[in-house]
Amino acid sequence: MPSRVCPKCGYQRKPADSGPAYECPHCGVIYEKHLARISQTVELEAERPPPAPGMSRKKRRGLAAASLAAAAIAIGVGFVLFVQSASGVPAKVVESFPYKIPGSWTGRIEHVYAGSGLDADYRAEFVAHLVVDKDFKVESLSWTDAHTPFFRSEWSFTAPHGAEAAAEERDGNAGPGAFRPLLQVKREEGDFAFHYAEPSDGEVTVDDKDVISGWRVEKKSNGVLEWDPKEEVIRGLVTVTLLPAGSYTLRKDGVKKIYATGAWAWDGCVKKAQEAGGELSPVAGYFENLDCASLSISTGNEAGFGFSLFVTKAKVSEEAGFSRSRQTVLPDMIRLGPESSVRVDAGAIQRRAAILFYRDGRRLLKVLDRTLGDGTPLTFRLDEAR
Repeated sequence: MPSRVCPKCGYQRKPADSGPAYECPHCGVIYEKHLARISQTVELEAERPPPAPGMSRKKRRGLAAASLAAAAIAIGVGFVLFVQSASGVPAKVVESFPYKIPGSWTGRIEHVYAGSGLDADYRAEFVAHLVVDKDFKVESLSWTDAHTPFFRSEWSFTAPHGAEAAAEERDGNAGPGAFRPLLQVKREEGDFAFHYAEPSDGEVTVDDKDVISGWRVEKKSNGVLEWDPKEEVIRGLVTVTLLPAGSYTLRKDGVKKIYATGAWAWDGCVKKAQEAGGELSPVAGYFENLDCASLSISTGNEAGFGFSLFVTKAKVSEEAGFSRSRQTVLPDMIRLGPESSVRVDAGAIQRRAAILFYRDGRRLLKVLDRTLGDGTPLTFRLDEAR
């Protein structure tokens, strides 16, 4: 049986909604009473005598609209209740707010880290920017996700499906407060496309043409603001997904370069094969047909980025046993042939941000599950951008 749709606000009742079945859980209207009022309005209009001969169509429309308004007022229903904004938020609610929600908003937080042992007190600034369109949908959103004396990162969302995160680390050679690029992760606007670039690890690109099998991004509506009559707030949730959790089998050219020490290739490929009882004899300087354990790529807990690469039926250089500060594991230490395969295992790389516009004047952006350095929730107070 299909869920009931409210004749007043358009809300479709969900199985999880509580409250009486005869009442809309969104706006509180009694379904049958509201329908009876509409029916009475229609009956009043139907009883009107036909228009005089020769009356213009424009004039007939004007009289009909005036009749509907008069009928609504006569039965105690304000005419404004029949009007809604394009988003489904009742116009009466929009008009009752002391400020306009569509537009540009900004928020700032200053957090002070007491002397870290290396420097004096460090002042970290967190900044957020939000744009809401005329239909009460989030057009764009960005915020400082982390900022410490040693690390900072920024996340952004562009409707409908674009997302990006960039991180920087402290440049110890340039003095306090100086940062250098650490990594960039980007999901394209169109079809699923993920690009990871980290100066010390290399690059990994995954998009639709590279994914042979694996979980795909599900494109859902994101950042739609809705009216919550119980809390008297217009709220929305933005989920910024850079890479969904899953296991992805890639085309071999999906992995551009991976930088790491040769020890990883030796331990993850050659040593692994030896421990499994394999007899290894190099051919032209390479061990052949090896399966390699995971190469984990991670920037630690602050960034929250991390995934692992698995390679099968690869050729591994004899020189992989020599640990060096920086070597190009792929494609130099490890070479992929026609039968090789590459797989990425990833946890969810995403953030969720709640947007709250209260009728009492409060305007908040809450980045869920993220905190400042002292554990305080990452919550911005929004002001109109100037």
